[in-house]
Amino acid sequence: MNRRRIAAARPAAALVTAAILAAAAIAAAAAAGCSPVPKNLDPPCFRTGDGPAMAGQEPMLHIDIRQEDGKVRLSGLEGVYWGGRTDRQNSVLACLAIAMQARGDNVSYEYLMGVSGAAFRLQFNWCPSAACSPCGFNCVDTAVEATGQPIEWIDTGKDSPTRDPAAARSAIRASIDSGVPLLYASEECGLVVGYVPGADDELLVRPYSADKEGYRTTAAWPWAIGVLGPRTGAPARHGLLTRSLNRAIGLAEMAAAGDYTSGQAAYERWIRDLEAGDEKAVYRVAQAGRPADAGAGVEYKLTDLPPDKLRDAMLGNAYTYCCLIDARLAAARFLRGVAVEFEPAASGHLLKAADLYDSLQLKLCRERGVAPFPWDLAGGAAWTRQMRLRQAALLKEAADLDRQAIVEVRAALKADEGRAVAGK
Repeated sequence: MNRRRIAAARPAAALVTAAILAAAAIAAAAAAGCSPVPKNLDPPCFRTGDGPAMAGQEPMLHIDIRQEDGKVRLSGLEGVYWGGRTDRQNSVLACLAIAMQARGDNVSYEYLMGVSGAAFRLQFNWCPSAACSPCGFNCVDTAVEATGQPIEWIDTGKDSPTRDPAAARSAIRASIDSGVPLLYASEECGLVVGYVPGADDELLVRPYSADKEGYRTTAAWPWAIGVLGPRTGAPARHGLLTRSLNRAIGLAEMAAAGDYTSGQAAYERWIRDLEAGDEKAVYRVAQAGRPADAGAGVEYKLTDLPPDKLRDAMLGNAYTYCCLIDARLAAARFLRGVAVEFEPAASGHLLKAADLYDSLQLKLCRERGVAPFPWDLAGGAAWTRQMRLRQAALLKEAADLDRQAIVEVRAALKADEGRAVAGK
């Protein structure tokens, strides 16, 4: 059987995850112009106090295993949501949090976003995949390392030469029968919540960006099935949090990650492209059909893009904008949750950073209309230069708030130096 395991302490894990999960965004880009984004993705503005921040603050999930209508399914996940109009836009980490909660672990989405670095990451290259957690700087593997939660990825891609549906069926039955959902990973991530005995290709799923309660029966298999293994020992708590804060600083300073411009450099490129895109070529389409920074391809001004490429550019711009809002909201909640675990002086700096991240996400969210999705423009409305210039101005303010927040994170780490971390 071809099973690929991500172990908490295995250095090669990043390559394994990237090969399976990041392939979703790449393949979708080649086939349809980057990864698909649901048309109900229009999250309202949230404040840090609108949701849980840390382990123990999530509502407990009560899971029952039921056999009815010829199906074996998990009851209790019919009403969980992520994507769409929620404050959980990172689908892989949202599903991992829900699966861990279903098993009885007290871990929140915001906590996974914080300890993995996803809350502090920004990547840009005009493709929606820039915001996907395994692409570029791989936040799935850092979440695995931080929680001691191994994930076994079983390749089920339709055209993959290493796909192993028999292994996947066996793992699905075993996991569902033990009351634990599985990750259903393609361009975005859903949850496998049941199976149909005797129908090998039918699954019950709770889909990404669901617009109503309930499950869906599907014969469409994802790129990979993610199976939660037994948890190993997580790193010592305070050392883990300290590394998370150092990772936040590193991500702000990281200029590139894979195909993506990263950190403050991503802000600079994004702003520059929005401001100059009407006058010079800023959008490069590689031979595979997706936006790229290098390699052979065709370059366009934003005003000269063919209709299909204009749609792709708008999609990548809007999705990255929405996911930046979600990430910094998670950063604010994460820091508010962990601040009490640091020395008073350090805690004060973390709370200031949380305020700055909250201001950033609210500033962007209140004018989300400047970064429209293609379907937001009806009746001949256009994505105008004025909208792009206003978005660039907002991103300049966001970049400054991000810089200020990182100054506070640095100060928190400095104030916390010398703390004894043994056993914490």
